[in-house]
Amino acid sequence: MATEYDPEFGVFLNNLMYAKEKAKYIFDHGFPMIDNFYSDSLADTPLALCAEKAHLVTNHASTVIDWPELDENTMSKVREKIDTGWDIHLKE
Repeated sequence: MATEYDPEFGVFLNNLMYAKEKAKYIFDHGFPMIDNFYSDSLADTPLALCAEKAHLVTNHASTVIDWPELDENTMSKVREKIDTGWDIHLKE
């Protein structure tokens, strides 16, 4: 799942899908439950929360760990990762 992009014209073909937009997309399109979710970015926390089991890929893809607990420190990192400065990413 990714944002559609037209390289010939250099434009995005739909809304930028990032962070919670991806989670909303899977619900809106009736995707089945995610059994195992893997990502290398805490920005994907909204998707990780949709999965039975989530894994974070670290150290240049050499290590896979369980998704971190969403304590205050981790949530601060998540907010930093998903704060692009673009309002389009933050709309409900």
